[in-house]
Amino acid sequence: MIVPMKKVSLIILTNEKTKILKRLRKLGLLHIEIAEGSGEWLAKLREQISLLEGAIFTVSEKVAKTTAKEDASVTKCVEIAEKVKSLSDEKKLCLTEISKISAEIERLKGWGEINPEELKNLAIKGVDISPYEMPLKEYRGLDSTIKTLVISKTKATVKFAMVKSGVEGEEDLISALSSYKLALPDVSTSDLQRKADGLRNRLEAIDNELTSYSEYLDSLKAAVQTLQKEIEFEIYSTGMENEKLSDDSENTVSVSHFKGYIEEENVESLKAEAKQNEWGLLIEDPTVDDDVPTKLKNNKFVSLIYPLTDFLGTVPGYFEYDISGWFLGFILIFFGIIFGDGGYGLLITSVAAIPIIKSLVTKKSISPAFLLCGLFGLSTILWGTLTCTWFGLSPEQLPQWLQKLSVPFISNVYGDKLWQPFWVTGDVGLTTAQNLQIFCFS
Repeated sequence: MIVPMKKVSLIILTNEKTKILKRLRKLGLLHIEIAEGSGEWLAKLREQISLLEGAIFTVSEKVAKTTAKEDASVTKCVEIAEKVKSLSDEKKLCLTEISKISAEIERLKGWGEINPEELKNLAIKGVDISPYEMPLKEYRGLDSTIKTLVISKTKATVKFAMVKSGVEGEEDLISALSSYKLALPDVSTSDLQRKADGLRNRLEAIDNELTSYSEYLDSLKAAVQTLQKEIEFEIYSTGMENEKLSDDSENTVSVSHFKGYIEEENVESLKAEAKQNEWGLLIEDPTVDDDVPTKLKNNKFVSLIYPLTDFLGTVPGYFEYDISGWFLGFILIFFGIIFGDGGYGLLITSVAAIPIIKSLVTKKSISPAFLLCGLFGLSTILWGTLTCTWFGLSPEQLPQWLQKLSVPFISNVYGDKLWQPFWVTGDVGLTTAQNLQIFCFS
């Protein structure tokens, strides 16, 4: 059944709203209807949650089975999350830089050691050398006045160093070959390699440091939950509507008010609390225009359907009907017919029995999902028994006592029999398969 609710309007002094909200949270009676808040603190809390969630995602990848657990306060968790973010950002920069250096080293591959500083020093001393790479055919066609030193050669291309000799027309020839000139790196190739190695070492250190924070994973998750509650509280606090009762600037009096919903059985408790604390309280019946929260209250058996309805999102609205009991009954029948084999039912029931027995032994509460799974298994066993269907075996392969447990009209044992309704005479009748069809359609 859907628990009856009442709509509540509460009026409190603005300067006492924080204290009153804490009191209401402690009582746990009221569902407050405030969806949006504002303020710098609320924005900061949301930023901290985003930071913590990012840290949890990063640290989760580093968790090992042997990782110890450490407790930490919310403040420390935020500091850890900031450090994790800083390390993650640095890691991204390192990876980007390594990628650039690797591409540069690959570009210079085949040239051996190149040091731009040494080439500059040689140029100052009058020996101007520049590296080039061009097709072999074009290289062979170069003017004989150009002095070159071949570094490496393939069937298609040639790498060479050109030495300026200062002969007439040399500058024009060099200008024509500018597209083949190798762009020199900023530093030597050995310096590039050392820088890449240093970055890889730093990456390893970052990964080790991130792994060390995995021991705070549970604390980080707990901090998120704590801050989410604080955000909820801040939304209620800043989302209330305020009204000034006086224009006197020296003695300004203002009140805050909000709407909410409470279970009908808890109304008297709220009334007593409002009277004791001098709150303004209005209690009304909700209307179809109100967004009334739905709370279901059924017996333990019917409540077993809740894991499925929660997963499907089929919780009824406040002004609708609760069909949990009917849904449970029909889903059990439906499941049993769909699987249709008592052998499969035994397997499902056995799998569900393992966590149920474990919970009983450890004296822990049994998850409704496992109990529902067990019911599905029992339903399948029942249908398999009624139709004499076990592990896909033919009825002749099953023992007599299993055959006798089945219901003849829908049993595979009587698959060849023709069933005559009481209003029919002669050879006209229904087969067992047709009886099953009629039952299922019904």
